[in-house]
Amino acid sequence: MRIIFFTLFILNSFCSFAQEDGYIIQYDNYVPNSTIKFNSALVLVGYTSYYFVIPTNSHQKNENLQKFIKPPYVSVIKNMNENEIITREINPENGSDLYYVREELKGLMNWKIQKEKKNILGHICQKATVNFRGRSYVAYFSSKLAYSDGPYKFFNLPGLIFEIYSIDGFVKFSINSMKKVHLNIDHSSFDQLKSQYITYELFKKQLKVIMEEKSKKYNAKGIVDENGFKSSVSFDIERIEKE
Repeated sequence: MRIIFFTLFILNSFCSFAQEDGYIIQYDNYVPNSTIKFNSALVLVGYTSYYFVIPTNSHQKNENLQKFIKPPYVSVIKNMNENEIITREINPENGSDLYYVREELKGLMNWKIQKEKKNILGHICQKATVNFRGRSYVAYFSSKLAYSDGPYKFFNLPGLIFEIYSIDGFVKFSINSMKKVHLNIDHSSFDQLKSQYITYELFKKQLKVIMEEKSKKYNAKGIVDENGFKSSVSFDIERIEKE
């Protein structure tokens, strides 16, 4: 009996940490309306992808990046088999509370594919446009790479997104490298988050309450401006999704 339990334990551990072939794709992620950029990574493995911002003090070799493929580093998980996308959101007031927002992938983005093409990293990429939650976007994707995916929440094109930006200049991602790798991902670490999932609608309500409370606290101080008028503000937070 002990041998059976031990065998099951080994098999379960192997499934959780099984080595899999996948891709690590790095993007230049531009600070809104500027030329300043930082790095982010999209990890593609099977029917699941993981997106995270690469810490500035980390070495950006692919073998070093694998340690970030776990909570709380991963900010977006897309699971095609489960038709779901999980987004990690941070409380803007204290910077520490985390929310895990679950949405269905189906119908989230409806692209219009254009005729225009351009060369990105030696790949001929085709143009596509979409309106998504308050912003208009232009993307370039390559159908030679059979991954309907991209940085952040962006996906649902017939190929990998190499570049995407918003018309207003607030959002821009541009691919800078892509490499096939062997991955060791502890999938069970993400299963533990399921009890924390909330809907997008509930998250928006909670975010609205947080910003209203912040406005009340500021206005209660009775701050007077240089002209002698008591100032009143209404705080908001600029996010990729404006609504």
